[in-house]
Amino acid sequence: MAGWLLGLASMAPDIVAKIKEYYGKGVRAFIIIGHSQGGAIAFLLRSYLQYMDDPAFPKDIVFKTYCSAAPKPGNLYYAYDFDYITRGGWGFRVVSTRDWVPETPFSLQTTSDFTAVNPFADVKKRTRQQKLMARLAINYMYGRLNRASRRASRRMQRILGKLAYKQVRKSVPGYARPDFVNSHHYMPAGSPVILYAGKDYDEQFPYDGKNVFVHHMFPPYLYLLKQQYKMD
Repeated sequence: MAGWLLGLASMAPDIVAKIKEYYGKGVRAFIIIGHSQGGAIAFLLRSYLQYMDDPAFPKDIVFKTYCSAAPKPGNLYYAYDFDYITRGGWGFRVVSTRDWVPETPFSLQTTSDFTAVNPFADVKKRTRQQKLMARLAINYMYGRLNRASRRASRRMQRILGKLAYKQVRKSVPGYARPDFVNSHHYMPAGSPVILYAGKDYDEQFPYDGKNVFVHHMFPPYLYLLKQQYKMD
């Protein structure tokens, strides 16, 4: 996620400048599109343009976003927000059922990921009315599940956040590590355009046991698009 944000940060000033330039020429509608990691950045760009603090940025522009073969761009609440700002058919994710990249990064839900009003907010208080043995059993089982997921979350933050930060800093001197959000509940976003791969597809794009990106590239996506959707 931080890597995609760094990519967006490096491009955003030029993108905004180009939008303003073409707006001055009368353009009022723009398409945002990206594939793979470009798809992840396309998600974030659409969000950035929605909430950018720039009084000079035009307010009557229409954006339509297509993110193909993109990883999950954020947690559940990011997905809620993206789907809300693109409601009405203005934000899509294009996904092949054979592609593993849109299934990443690993998702992990803890009790902290729920909305504020939920039955897990105060389990001990809620179980006080239970009989002693039932209360002990419930708290024991809940504690094991809760501690395990939180421990896994800390491990993911250490590996995907802190260790990755050290590698990024080598390429981007002076980069300061941001505060991490304690959430790994990654979710897909956008209205889905599902490219369903069948037997004929597997014959066209067989897996040789080596190329794990065989289903992730442009040709297989274009093959399914032409097969399943009308394209002029």
